[in-house]
Amino acid sequence: MAIVNLTPAFIEAKAVCPANLKKIEFCDATVQGLLLECRSAMGALPTWYWRYKPNGKTKYERLGTTTELTLDQARKRVMLLKAQEAIAPRSASMPSETPACMTLNDFWDLHVLPRFKSKKRSWSRDVQLYKRIRPRFGNKPLTEIRRLEVDQFLRDLVDAGLSFATANHHGQLLRRILNLAVTGEVIPKNVLQRLELFHLANGREVFLNEEQVARFTEAVGNAENRRVALILLFLLSTGARLREALDAEWGQFDRDKNIWRVPATNAKANRVIQRHLGPSALWVLDEIGTEGVSKYVFPSPATGKPYTTITRAWYCLRRKAGLPDNVRIHDLRHTAASRVACETGSLVAVKHQLGHADVRMANRYAHLTDKTVQVSGDTRN
Repeated sequence: MAIVNLTPAFIEAKAVCPANLKKIEFCDATVQGLLLECRSAMGALPTWYWRYKPNGKTKYERLGTTTELTLDQARKRVMLLKAQEAIAPRSASMPSETPACMTLNDFWDLHVLPRFKSKKRSWSRDVQLYKRIRPRFGNKPLTEIRRLEVDQFLRDLVDAGLSFATANHHGQLLRRILNLAVTGEVIPKNVLQRLELFHLANGREVFLNEEQVARFTEAVGNAENRRVALILLFLLSTGARLREALDAEWGQFDRDKNIWRVPATNAKANRVIQRHLGPSALWVLDEIGTEGVSKYVFPSPATGKPYTTITRAWYCLRRKAGLPDNVRIHDLRHTAASRVACETGSLVAVKHQLGHADVRMANRYAHLTDKTVQVSGDTRN
């Protein structure tokens, strides 16, 4: 055991177990009771512990590895636990990870955000949402958050100019946080489980009909920016999300089986997606002319890397094709799905082509029994 002035640099370079020991403990000189345990076992990560002596007997409480908690977070966690221990010593029956008065901010900083960063690609969006939640509820103990207060908070967000959908995202995040607190046995129940969110009557399903698809295809053939136009035709042909197509690499394509394997790192669902390549998609791959020249299918001529945005080119192509102004790039994905539904009559086929995890997500296309899609800019619930 060694008392040291723990720093991020020390943890990065010197927090290792000597070869002649099974483990070593580095005690923090700044916060008494905080220690970093390093083991010699292969794959073992340096782990934070709080060492304390309730009733004169030494106990250790695991806080997490250095990949889960930074030095500052570990120090804050120990100081919080020491304060709670001074106010209400823990009984033997209380779970060691149950801080009775943990605030929402503490739970977010120590548990929720590290978890989201390791499991969610969209964690930065959660951080943005939490910036509005923090002033209202951050200093409240988890056990004192009330459904009526959250309901009023959501109404206040709408009164401040946010949309119903955006306000709902804040409520959903709060509910998710409390669910994690219940799972971790920090609180006994989630009072937001039955939180009523705003009803959204803005379900949007815009598809291109056959005439519009024909005009769009003709506009692609005459486009000045041919490479971007081919990207857009590829989206219509495959039902891919824009980012999946922009980041596509030649190594992901099996031309013998006409399969495009979108890697989990590129897919929104964070899992591998296999998409069938029809004649139109295969034609785009033949026309793009980058195979053997770049690892990317659709590299930007200026940088050689994937495009960051193609919105301006989309607006130009949409205008030339005579499409309504409310048609978005993402509606090419909806159109592709509607064509699969019409041609196969199978929602399972739609699920596989779009890469949905559950066939229920394809239910929006259940009403498409004819091959001709009659919707042109309509909004449906």
